[in-house]
Amino acid sequence: MPNNFLFEATGILQFFVRLVAIYLLTNAKKITMAIFNLLQTGLVLHITGIIMMVGVSLAEFVASRQLWMFILTDKDKARTILRTTSSFSLLQGIGAVLIIAGGILMMAAFHGAIAGQLWFQVKMVLLLLILLNFLVIARPAKRKLRKLLNGTTEAPAIGQEAIPAIKKRLTIFQATQLVLFWLIIVLAVFKFN
Repeated sequence: MPNNFLFEATGILQFFVRLVAIYLLTNAKKITMAIFNLLQTGLVLHITGIIMMVGVSLAEFVASRQLWMFILTDKDKARTILRTTSSFSLLQGIGAVLIIAGGILMMAAFHGAIAGQLWFQVKMVLLLLILLNFLVIARPAKRKLRKLLNGTTEAPAIGQEAIPAIKKRLTIFQATQLVLFWLIIVLAVFKFN
């Protein structure tokens, strides 16, 4: 009796496997297209996010050069430049969301196969370094710069003498961001393993 049960269970399992195989074969084109569309959509979102983040980083780099020219001579122009560049963080945040959404879609299309590759793991570390670079270096320096330009210097340490240190921190931040983005692009193109 147990042998008959096992034989019947195996037969039922084989039936369902055949049924799934028939479904996959008859719908292979639809499934392939769905995965292909998922991959293409993910890639478009990912590339759009990268373009936004790198473009905004370059724009901030150029605008900060203007800011440093006017910071001592024309505070109104410097404030205007700072107000303009402060909205860049929102654009970079949108770019980051697009990168993550696109990455998730591409991972789904590849069934997570990319996650085990060395180049991808290094890319994830570089992305974390970009985030840490912003949080540790840029955010405090930008906060001090805003206080300096808006005249709300609660702490006596934030004065005209603080400008070179703030400039140095922001220049290091911007150069590091651009190098990290470049490394990520190189990793994505060459996919070192």
